[in-house]
Amino acid sequence: MSTVTVTENLREGLAKLAERLTPRRVAFIAGQALLEQRKSHLIAYGQAHPGRMGPTTGFYSRAADATSMSVGNYSATITTNHIGLNQRIYGGLISPVKGKYLTIPVDEQARGRNASSMDLVPVIRVIGGKARVVALALPDTKQKPGKRMFVMKESVKQIGDPEVIPSEAQIMSAVNAAMEDKF
Repeated sequence: MSTVTVTENLREGLAKLAERLTPRRVAFIAGQALLEQRKSHLIAYGQAHPGRMGPTTGFYSRAADATSMSVGNYSATITTNHIGLNQRIYGGLISPVKGKYLTIPVDEQARGRNASSMDLVPVIRVIGGKARVVALALPDTKQKPGKRMFVMKESVKQIGDPEVIPSEAQIMSAVNAAMEDKF
């Protein structure tokens, strides 16, 4: 036969633990873990997916810097306030805002630059009986199109990538590890 006796010391220890386990404190600890996880995940994702050409624009590092936490009485909310992040997660149609066409960089020299900031000449093709600008290029010595810098598109469809942010399993793992560490 085995007997367990609960003593006052054990009751006091459990009472102290219960004082520390307020919903707001639990939300804060979980939120801190998720904030750090989201930031490090965005940075790691950016390093693993550097883009099509040359050095990156630092999009994911800037997204990590734009990530914050707010804590309520029973919850923590992690927010990444960075334009374009939802587009990368969920995908969708990208259309021009100011002009008729998007300028898509096709050369490393054009990466991270605006087409209007470069001295470029139009590349014109006849499409459906109409002359249309299909690209922008550096001028050659005769002021004719040389090396193409940008192609012109009416819109593009970006494929979403849910791995841009941590998965549900990664989130639960981070919360569980933080709770085990603190309590």
